[in-house]
Amino acid sequence: MIDSLDIPAQTLAALHQALRSALPVRQRSELFMWSQGALHACVPHALLSCTLFDAQGQLLHHDNFYSTLMDGKTLEAATAIEAGLGADLARHCLQLGQTSLYLDRRAAPETSPATSRAQALDELRQRCNQWALGPALVVSTGAIPGSLSSCFVFFRLPTPMQPLHQDFAALLLPHLHMALLRSWASKEDAERRLADEAWALTTRQLEILNWVQQGKTNFEIAAIMSVSPLTVKNHLQKLFKRLDVHNRTQAVAKVMNTPGVFRKAGK
Repeated sequence: MIDSLDIPAQTLAALHQALRSALPVRQRSELFMWSQGALHACVPHALLSCTLFDAQGQLLHHDNFYSTLMDGKTLEAATAIEAGLGADLARHCLQLGQTSLYLDRRAAPETSPATSRAQALDELRQRCNQWALGPALVVSTGAIPGSLSSCFVFFRLPTPMQPLHQDFAALLLPHLHMALLRSWASKEDAERRLADEAWALTTRQLEILNWVQQGKTNFEIAAIMSVSPLTVKNHLQKLFKRLDVHNRTQAVAKVMNTPGVFRKAGK
């Protein structure tokens, strides 16, 4: 752990803000905003994969947060529940009792003979390199007897990774764990509360919001949908009013609480 006396005051202020702003996180949309804001300032990353396990070690909940544009195949490789790299890294750490793991972009050193543990880790590293998702940092609570445990994977950290980022990830782990628990616990209620709001939007508004979620500008959306940028802007203004939000990020975060909205809008 780095001596706090060696950390610039501005960096410590960012850590304090991340710790403080984690406390009120309850909903998935709030976890998204926190992970891509205050948390990102302490541990820069392109994608955060979150996995929750039950007391028997079975995957209970899996979620992913990102605000940068990523292609669909890479997202699938990182975020799929059954065979995604995020979930597989979480399972690997839970099974081996590891609470921290770092995958850089270098090839794994050869070992002779290679143990099954080393082979499994090498395979995960190769997949991380294949999809250009490294460097990746994993922090985990480890198995908690009689309780839920969690694991978090930060993909595409800065190169080279700063030791401070690993320290901050470890310090923020309890807050990540509790935020994920609260987000999962409130999921069903949030879905019911937001279902009417989301599906009261028109098909065209949902389609536009789908492209917004993928990082497209108004001009790009207009070209895709063969309409004018002014039409896109008008739809967005009506959408913001309907959802009681002020900008694109807030709109995406709010509708994220209703599973399947973006998939259905994209049909």
